[in-house]
Amino acid sequence: MSTELIDLPLANILNEIEKLDTDSLLLVADGKVWEKYGKYFDLKIIQKNKKIHLWKTPEGEKTKEFTEYFSCAEFFLEKGIHRQSYLVAIGGGATSDFAGFVAATLLRGIKWSIIPTTLLSMVDAAIGGKVALNAKSGKNLIGAYHSPEKVWFDYNVLNSLSSTEIRSGKGEILKYCFLDKNIYETVLSSNGDLSLIIPRCAAFKLALTNEDFKEVGKRKILNFGHTFGHAIERVYNIPHGEAVMWGMALIFKLFGENNLLGVLQKLKIVLDWPEQDPPWLHKTFPTRDIMAYLVKDKKMIDNQSIDLVFIKEVGTCEIKKIKLSKIEDLLIEQESELKKFRL
Repeated sequence: MSTELIDLPLANILNEIEKLDTDSLLLVADGKVWEKYGKYFDLKIIQKNKKIHLWKTPEGEKTKEFTEYFSCAEFFLEKGIHRQSYLVAIGGGATSDFAGFVAATLLRGIKWSIIPTTLLSMVDAAIGGKVALNAKSGKNLIGAYHSPEKVWFDYNVLNSLSSTEIRSGKGEILKYCFLDKNIYETVLSSNGDLSLIIPRCAAFKLALTNEDFKEVGKRKILNFGHTFGHAIERVYNIPHGEAVMWGMALIFKLFGENNLLGVLQKLKIVLDWPEQDPPWLHKTFPTRDIMAYLVKDKKMIDNQSIDLVFIKEVGTCEIKKIKLSKIEDLLIEQESELKKFRL
């Protein structure tokens, strides 16, 4: 089933929800997002034809804990939902990951759609059907593939986001620039206009995931920057997209791709990314911690190797099987340089 991407103001989305072919509607909304935008979803209007059950989630990655999932699932099941119930997620990437996992697992799977409210979710998390919870060992290690039917975009919600949230979304945009030359050129010519960039990124990911839904081939390129990025995110507790940007920079630095570091720097300027030191600057570089997360990464092939995405040039990439011992050797060899590395 292919997902439909729809540009629509929040004020009009309620009408689309009312048209959904179900008498049982499950809403999973980020609690803070609901405080801000719940006024657009007057549930009394649609309660005449549908039973509505609302679950509000904590903010951010706290949502993706098993205890939260269990409480949410039990809440909906106690309401007497059925296989034709329909779930709508409202929030950022963590909310859509969580809500999609709920939809994938309730009664062995019910239909769902998403209203993304962050830049990160608009360009990446809301598209492609990857849904997940976090484990103590790492991010998104308990998950499924379950595509939403619709993703409704209202770019006006971006105006209320913090600079940190916007920067996190731009980290994923940077990834897409290296994967697709058209997106790269769009970003360079857009003067940073996100309303031009978002549709390109979303369409690229949707096409790629339609072609390789279960990530057995080409879809793996979407992991570019994420192998190191997830580790950096956990070690330093920084936003996901920001960690992905440092994950890309780390690959370029470790493997001597100085020309691509220059491209990354140019793209950051176009996207108005402020100058920023790496989180490990002048500190002990966390080689041991990074390796500990890599061992538990989903992209591990066996106990000794992992798939890494490399960029040959903008728009051309390849996936290589790299031994963990080689990665560890490179990190140790370049540790003194990495402590002084700036971008």
